[in-house]
Amino acid sequence: MEDSLPTDLRELGIEMPPLRIWDTKNAMLILLRELRHIHIHVGRSKFLRQSKAAVFRGFGKELETDVVARTIPKQDLDQLMVGRRAKHFNKQELRAAIDWLEESQNNWGINDVVHAAVNTYASLIIMEYASGV
Repeated sequence: MEDSLPTDLRELGIEMPPLRIWDTKNAMLILLRELRHIHIHVGRSKFLRQSKAAVFRGFGKELETDVVARTIPKQDLDQLMVGRRAKHFNKQELRAAIDWLEESQNNWGINDVVHAAVNTYASLIIMEYASGV
């Protein structure tokens, strides 16, 4: 999303600088952006899989099912502590952020955390450029 924002702004005729994830000061967004520096790629990574019981309630029905939560292994997340960009972060804050990410993804998977981040960034973009459209 961050990489396509300048193109989107240009096409909409908005002459404002793109909102960079770093500039949002949102720890979740910044941490997830950093994952790309430790080579976490959906097609090539070994995600852990955990089956969880879930209940779907909707349309007047209740359906029990299992869902698969995929998580990034802790040793992969820990690479953020020693990556080339680690020097830009306070070590204690980075450790706390990694621990938060590990705990968060253990609820419903990394996809749930990424989904929340996309929604957050989209909301920030809308707020930033609402007056420019």
